[in-house]
Amino acid sequence: MGVRFPHISWNSIRLKLVVGLFVVTVPLLALLIYNHHYSINVVHNQVAISNKNLISLYMGGD
Repeated sequence: MGVRFPHISWNSIRLKLVVGLFVVTVPLLALLIYNHHYSINVVHNQVAISNKNLISLYMGGD
């Protein structure tokens, strides 16, 4: 009655292709996520500096 899974050979081309795809895809996704958060932080800091300079200009402060 139990579900029987097919035997997977560790030397099959299908397994090697799937593992190779994951080996390439997972680091690229991790790099993409890191780059996304880094760019958000950079833009946030640039906007904050721009706003600080604008307020300083109009308020006559340093």
